[in-house]
Amino acid sequence: MQRAIDACVRLDTDYSTGSGTVVTPGGLILTCLHVLTDEQEVPVKEGIYVSFTQSPRSVAQQTHVAKLV
Repeated sequence: MQRAIDACVRLDTDYSTGSGTVVTPGGLILTCLHVLTDEQEVPVKEGIYVSFTQSPRSVAQQTHVAKLV
């Protein structure tokens, strides 16, 4: 169970906030497309900030910047 908790991340862009899951040792994150689109539903390719948190109630610390692949 702890591995699943550790794999959960928060994703923030200028347009939205959502969650994702780290699925590879290299850091590939799986999330839904709506988390990474702007108001015109165009995918955001830069400015995706990743935060790891142990609890949804804790303050997330942005530790990484991601890109859409």
